[in-house]
Amino acid sequence: MIGPMISGIQSRIAIYLILIASGGFLGYHLNEYLNTRKIQTLRDEHQNYLNEEQKQKDLLQQEINTKNEENNKLSAELEIAQKNRRIVQNVITKEIKTEVEKPVYRDCIIPLSGVQLLNKMSESLNKSRENPSPSESDGKVRPPIEISK
Repeated sequence: MIGPMISGIQSRIAIYLILIASGGFLGYHLNEYLNTRKIQTLRDEHQNYLNEEQKQKDLLQQEINTKNEENNKLSAELEIAQKNRRIVQNVITKEIKTEVEKPVYRDCIIPLSGVQLLNKMSESLNKSRENPSPSESDGKVRPPIEISK
């Protein structure tokens, strides 16, 4: 009985080892499959992002191209308009003489501070006329300046 028992124990051990090995093998391959799938998902997401980014760049480039075409058309129109522009010079030979009378201010109201300032200036001018410096004396006597309120 020992012989068949050993073979039964050995067979059980062999079965357990096979199960453990196959479990490890299946676990390894399942993990490898899941990692490969995750990597593929990330690659797909990245490619979608790059495609979306490229679409945005293409749209921006298309807008830029449209604006450039509009600017080129406007530039061509401007150049044509500048070529068609002609310069006209007119020489005016008529002369008009008009005499303008100077306005006369009859009712000029000066505030009190302005009157005081004018009076001080007139006093200083009158004093300088009464006592002229040697360089200013020409022998003429000038009448004093008066400012009334």
